[in-house]
Amino acid sequence: MKKSLLITLEFPPQTGGVSNYLYNLVKYFPSHEVVILAEKKGGLLSHTNYKIYRKKLLTTFKFIWPKWILLFFTAKKIIKKEEIEYIQVSHILPVGIVALMIKKYLGLPYLVYTHGMDILLPQSSKRKTKLIKSILKNADLVIANSNFTRNELLKLGVTDRKITVVHPCASLVPKDVDPRRIDEAMNKYKLKDKNILLTVGHLISRKGHDMVINSLKKVIEKIPNTVYLIIGDGPNKQSLKNLAESLNISDKVIFLGNISNDDLQIFYRLCHIFIMPSREIKEKGDVEGFGLVFLEANLFEKPVIGGKSGGQIDAIENNYSGLLVNPIDENEIASAIIKLLENPDYAKQLGRQGRERALEKFQWKNEAQKLINLST
Repeated sequence: MKKSLLITLEFPPQTGGVSNYLYNLVKYFPSHEVVILAEKKGGLLSHTNYKIYRKKLLTTFKFIWPKWILLFFTAKKIIKKEEIEYIQVSHILPVGIVALMIKKYLGLPYLVYTHGMDILLPQSSKRKTKLIKSILKNADLVIANSNFTRNELLKLGVTDRKITVVHPCASLVPKDVDPRRIDEAMNKYKLKDKNILLTVGHLISRKGHDMVINSLKKVIEKIPNTVYLIIGDGPNKQSLKNLAESLNISDKVIFLGNISNDDLQIFYRLCHIFIMPSREIKEKGDVEGFGLVFLEANLFEKPVIGGKSGGQIDAIENNYSGLLVNPIDENEIASAIIKLLENPDYAKQLGRQGRERALEKFQWKNEAQKLINLST
């Protein structure tokens, strides 16, 4: 593997999908062959065996433009000091511009990671569309987190030979939980003898919490002892509470807020179905790039329900690890829930198959090896 500099705006201890994705790939790279240049946020990261530079990457000074110009000079110094041969960037904008400039002035090849929204959102601007096409055209390699993202790259004119799909993988691995903690959760939220639906995710429109609540009304008519647990927080929290109240099912929808990974283990174990019918919001370029939580739920042998949208089609194998539904059809969502609740043997089969699939096809070490092989 050529010695590379990864320039990223998101890296632990910052949280988020991109941060988690890069961290779990990099830890399998040869430590002497990768250097990280990360945003100076969130403090230091312990337990690493590679070098990390923490710098302010984008200037906020009013009279300095473009905002990434200081990043270019910072990267240039590190490239010389560390004898860097290859550049990796976490997003197409704005750090992809820096990679393009480095290639132009220093002659170093570069790789761009793409995630879905980062290539869809800029396309509302003709100037940005032209810019991302130039960055992609000059990239030596383009990494897509799903086949959905890959197809969007093809639409932008990226040649197929330059694209490699490197999937996210689950990091939350099931571990033993004190049975008393499970009993406490069941008692606290009155979950005994209930059919439990679970969503884990930021409370935003894309995730489809509203469609689950709308469909829940129909599910309860047939299976009254069904409840819906929502883990996460976000701007839509109050509107979702209002929706449940307007449907007279407030007692069936339980908001748990943000919780620790240890507590999350409890609710993955308790739920009967994991559901998150994410949809694409085209006017905002907002789409589910993959859907890591589906793999997490599968590792707990839970069947999953997701939307036929974005990268969920990679995360879920329809009728094998879970069910894919039209994310804006509450009747179809309700039917999928009822199908699994009324056929527990089938639901358990999907959960078991989902776990086997997650363990076989989605391992960070194997995904990282793709990158190591590409950049040798």
